[in-house]
Amino acid sequence: MDDIINRKRKGMGCMLIVPLVFACIVATTVALDRLCVEVLQWRVPVHPEAKIVRQTYNFLTPNGLGQSVTTYFVKGDPRDVELWFNRQIGERLRALEKEPSRSFYYNISAVSKIVGYAEDGVNTQLIVIAQCLSSRGE
Repeated sequence: MDDIINRKRKGMGCMLIVPLVFACIVATTVALDRLCVEVLQWRVPVHPEAKIVRQTYNFLTPNGLGQSVTTYFVKGDPRDVELWFNRQIGERLRALEKEPSRSFYYNISAVSKIVGYAEDGVNTQLIVIAQCLSSRGE
């Protein structure tokens, strides 16, 4: 009789532990995704006249965990847009010197860009590749 009760207790323990472990994994993943959204909102400059043409991401949300690729259409010359983008990145890097606590944000994320003429041959196509807690080196 005691053997049957012990088996039931062990079974009940497993039925409790497995969902708790799963819930912890989900909560951690969602929390990290939210952290990445916050980090990349700070790291990725968005031109005031930019319009999103296409956005792809490989995990839960855009600019969350993993890699996000966003293509923007911006009115104006590509050189001017690239100069604006580089200035914005420079300001964010200088802000790290004033707030060393934000260096953690810088270390867990990466941003790169591709700037060129849009299909109309006059305006700019800006492709921003943002990564957060991603080991992909693309």
